[in-house]
Order: sequence, then structure tokens, then C-alpha cells
Amino acid sequence: MQPDWPVPRFDALSTTLVALLAVYLFVVGPVLGHRLRRRIQAGRVRPARFYAEALVEQWISAAVALTVVATAAGIGREHVGLVGNRPGTWWWTVYAVVLSLAVLGAGLVLRRRILRGDAVRRPPGLDAILPRNPAERRLAALVAVSAGVCEELVYRGLLLAVGVGLFGLHPLLAGLLALVVFAANHLYQGRQGMLFAAAIGFACTGFCLWTGSLIPAILLHVAIDLRGLLMLPPREDDPPRAPAAPLVIRSPREQS
Repeated sequence: MQPDWPVPRFDALSTTLVALLAVYLFVVGPVLGHRLRRRIQAGRVRPARFYAEALVEQWISAAVALTVVATAAGIGREHVGLVGNRPGTWWWTVYAVVLSLAVLGAGLVLRRRILRGDAVRRPPGLDAILPRNPAERRLAALVAVSAGVCEELVYRGLLLAVGVGLFGLHPLLAGLLALVVFAANHLYQGRQGMLFAAAIGFACTGFCLWTGSLIPAILLHVAIDLRGLLMLPPREDDPPRAPAAPLVIRSPREQS
């Protein structure tokens, strides 16, 4: 992490907007995630509706973050990672590009294994939100890109700035607290999904703390979401497997 971390100054309006967003992220989001998880388990979730709801939620949160940056005199783009000019930022961005391409390549390999009938362990509970036709795949791609941009702006941009500027936290502690909120808002994916989201958030938090820029984190986040939504076919698209040969037991008389 770079030592010269910029400290934002929040005014009354920006503090009010942050408080409203915090109520949603800390309370409403996890509650809605729990309800969505129950709907997924009951098979009452349609991918297109899920994508539409996700897009609305993502961009409302991002709009609040951008409004805070635009209206508060003491908060600039550098405080939320929209400007990154620290030493090494370029090389970390190149590394993020290479890592993102590796993630997408691994996703293609996984998809080919599934489509040829190999037994592959899948994340539980995600089949209900995977796209099943070209229109849903286009929406899924849009959601993946949107999540990478909006969630990084909110969790690694605004919330980190709130921790540093409003509460006087060390940037590392502020980033870890934002990571906890990020994982909690992925409750709908189940326990394993939350742990996976936490791992993604940890890597993205590291990028942001070291470079001061959201760009490397956005690239990695988008690649991981594209891999999860577009490269993992639903179970009903799996090729049928050949049935096992029946076991025939012969009597000793037949064998002689």
C-alpha cells in the first residue's frame, strides 16, 4: 500500500448520502440477499428478471457514489480510485490484464470440459441465474461488466474513502471492512459463493490499496463475472452421459 493515501473531507450532504447508502448495503442488501437465496433454492428465479434487478441496484448505488464525488468539495476523483497516478500503477494494470485473460481462458477450458461430458464440480445454487438463450446471455454480459464497474466504485472506491475520511481508519482496515460488506451482499450465492466473493474482493482490495486506482480491480472483477455467468452452461445444457453397462452375474453352471 502506498503511504501517501489521500484523505477526503465529507460535508453534510455527502455524509447524508453515504448514510443512506450504508443502510442499504449493511442492512437491506443482506436481507434481500437472504430472500433471493430462498427464491433460488425454491426455483422461483428467472434469469432475465434477476439481471434487470441487479442492473438497477448496481447503478443506483454507483449513482450515489458519483453524486458524492460531484457535489462534495473535499472529495475528488483521486479519493475513490477514479484517478490513479501512483508509481507502479501502469505495471499493476498490465498484470491485471494478464490475470483477467488467464481467468477467461480457464473459463473456456472449464466450459469445454463440461460440454464434452466431464464431471466438473459446480458452484451450488447458481444454475437458476445462468442464461439460457442469446437474449439472456447478452443481459448476463451486461450485468458482468456493470458489476465490475459499479461494485468496485462503491465498495473499493466510496466505502474505502468513507472509512478513511469519516472514521479516520487506516486504509487497510477500511478496505477490510468494505470487503466484509461486499461478501455479505453476495449472500444469495450461498456460503461457498460468499467465500468466493470474499476472495475476489480481497484481490481487488489489494489492487486498489497498492495503486490507488480502480482500473486493475475492475478488469479482474469483470473477467471473473464473465467467466461465472457466460462460460458455465446450465445443467440442462450438459451432454447426456452414456449409461453404465448393466452388471450381469452368471451362475457357476453358466460359466462352466
